[in-house]
Amino acid sequence: MALGISIYFPPWVENMLALLLILTIGVVHGANDLILIKKSKTFKTANSIKNLGYYLGIILMIISLFFIIPQIALPVFVLFSAYHFGEQHWEANLNGHWFLNRVFYILYGLFIFSLLFAAHKEDVQQIIYQMSHVLLPISFFDDALLILLLIVIIFMGAYAFKRKLKTFWLEELFFIVVFFVIFNTATLLWAFAIYFVLWHSIPSIKEQVEFLYGTCNRAAVIGYLKLAWVYWLVALVGFGVVVYFFGEDQSLLLAIFFSFLAAITFPHVLVISRMHKKTQQ
Repeated sequence: MALGISIYFPPWVENMLALLLILTIGVVHGANDLILIKKSKTFKTANSIKNLGYYLGIILMIISLFFIIPQIALPVFVLFSAYHFGEQHWEANLNGHWFLNRVFYILYGLFIFSLLFAAHKEDVQQIIYQMSHVLLPISFFDDALLILLLIVIIFMGAYAFKRKLKTFWLEELFFIVVFFVIFNTATLLWAFAIYFVLWHSIPSIKEQVEFLYGTCNRAAVIGYLKLAWVYWLVALVGFGVVVYFFGEDQSLLLAIFFSFLAAITFPHVLVISRMHKKTQQ
């Protein structure tokens, strides 16, 4: 269906659907971080007010960094997001060395980004320049894709050879082909939304529901959404207010949008990693 939308609908429809999915399911999947913190005791105290203070402090710090030193904040955001995407996809499918697994999480996430970026080189080049004033050559995206593809295949082959892979490696290669087709057919925003929402956010929500309730059924999902809706609404209202005041400046609005995603991504990565560690204990 997602591929059909990119084929039969104009770009503005794809982008509107992408924003809708990102700002609903995408944001909701990180809206219960404070509940997960309390459940996994990420901080030494279970005090909700202190947890909220820590959490908001991290978010404000990230937003500030994006406006003060975007040349550093942007690549760090990409690395954190890459790790998060890789961890969510592979954490349950790998045995083996703790450190090497985490290196692979980052490399796999970077590969997914490079696959997306290479499909939309000019758009990504302009976005990076608008945010950081760094102009990457077009060849950078193709070179990065080829290097990361080779590294990911070597890692997967090594895991399969040592029987550390819990999933069939040909299935993973098939997913890569699917991503390639979708990314090269859809607009940049729609392609990102397809991966971020369908391949990442929904499976992540399922993991969180199982962690909080011990199962993933209709009642548990409803309970999760009841916990999440207040935080989700606050995040959306805050973002909406900023868009209202700064929406006419597209360059600034773009920086704000990515700052918004980064601000909720950094603490979310730490919370989910702690949740996985708690689950394995």
